[in-house]
Amino acid sequence: MCTKRLICLLAGFLLATAASAGERIVLSGFEAPGLTPVAVGYLQKAYSSLGIELEIVENTPSRALVESTSGKTDGEVIRIGSVGDRYPILVRVDVPLLSVVAYGYTNRADLKDKSLEDLKSLRAGHVRGAVFGEMAASGFAEVWSAEEPEQLFLMLKQKRLDLVFVRELRAKEMIERFGLEDAYSLPSSRKEYAFYHYLHERHRDLVPRVEEALRAVLSDEDKDTGDGPS
Repeated sequence: MCTKRLICLLAGFLLATAASAGERIVLSGFEAPGLTPVAVGYLQKAYSSLGIELEIVENTPSRALVESTSGKTDGEVIRIGSVGDRYPILVRVDVPLLSVVAYGYTNRADLKDKSLEDLKSLRAGHVRGAVFGEMAASGFAEVWSAEEPEQLFLMLKQKRLDLVFVRELRAKEMIERFGLEDAYSLPSSRKEYAFYHYLHERHRDLVPRVEEALRAVLSDEDKDTGDGPS
């Protein structure tokens, strides 16, 4: 019995520390121009310095979150800081990688000078699995989610939504694609979010090493560009 218990304990220890033994880390990611590719670049350098191979499995934001929280992958490439509070099984690597500006976008001219509180009776949309969008749209009379921002901006164009909460860079791309010349960002909705890398809790012991490696990578980046993460 003691021998069996010892074997089980050793097996659990080996599984929990497999990443630190130089094996591969598989991270959930999603398409986000200007966000995911930059974060992946930082992470590849950091994990390489630790002798760990990195693999990214790209999916929709919602599916990526399902796979990371279920343990199918080893964590998330990048998410906002509050994700760790909502999903405690994901451990935040406490080094901010990027900061991103997001707005609520509308094509209704009558909303321009309204505060967000004045708009709560309206219809809002966000990308499913994009936690910052979910938070921004919370409390509106109708909240719609979609797997891709294209669907949301098409609904905006068709007058089926009043507001869409997305990143500034992504919104500009969608506005141009759909010819939404009358769409604009609401000044009162502006928010800036810090984004972080996350690991599944089974890799909790690896987090301090990754934090140290990322600080070194970002420090080198600052020296090269004169800028910090943004």
